[in-house]
Amino acid sequence: MTREWADGQAILNWSWAGTAVFTVTAVAATIAPGWFEWPAVVVALLLFAGGMITMAWAFLVAVERSRTEAIGIGGLYFGAGSAPPE
Repeated sequence: MTREWADGQAILNWSWAGTAVFTVTAVAATIAPGWFEWPAVVVALLLFAGGMITMAWAFLVAVERSRTEAIGIGGLYFGAGSAPPE
């Protein structure tokens, strides 16, 4: 695993790229639905599938980590306890 994937930067980069592509196709489909309707649907479905795969991967990483550390639902899904103390 590269450092970029380990610190989550790659996921953030892909997230921004996906948001940009989705925005472009959604706006294009709004302006000219006949031409861009199907590309917008395909992009939305691909982003949905990518999100499901990323969620499953993150969950499996958390399951593996939970064998050595105590992880609660709040910490797993909402980041509870991950903020620096004041």
